Amino acid sequence: MPEEKKTSPWIEEYHSLLFQIMGIYEEWSQSYGINLHEYMILSYIYEHQERCLHKNIVAELFLPTRLVDSILKQFEQSEMIEYWVNIEDRREKIVRLTEIGLESAQKVILGGHEMERKAREKFGVERFDSLAVDAGDFLKSLRSALNELKV
Repeated sequence: MPEEKKTSPWIEEYHSLLFQIMGIYEEWSQSYGINLHEYMILSYIYEHQERCLHKNIVAELFLPTRLVDSILKQFEQSEMIEYWVNIEDRREKIVRLTEIGLESAQKVILGGHEMERKAREKFGVERFDSLAVDAGDFLKSLRSALNELKV
């Protein structure tokens, strides 16, 4: 029988914090009737309105293609998004928010930005800025470790 390995306390704490942060965004998005993945995709479309491509949503949000397809189809059926032909590459379609989508997105996204601004102020602007730099550095280290351990 293999030896049971215990999780390090720092890993447990890191996971707990990470999942709690995700939980806050889930709670925020649910208050607007959408789930966390829908919130992520809606945010991405909102922030990249002029050049939002399906493949970029998948790549930059690290979400499965099927999930993105399903959510975009749902957004299209509820008339929140529409597709435009990319004049630079006619094989690609640009995802854009409709007026309905823009109105919905602004409520949840701009409200989320306000929540984040308030949290940054309460936390301390300098502390947050330092945290953001450290998190970026940790992300690079995590990406490097992932690449080293991939089979």
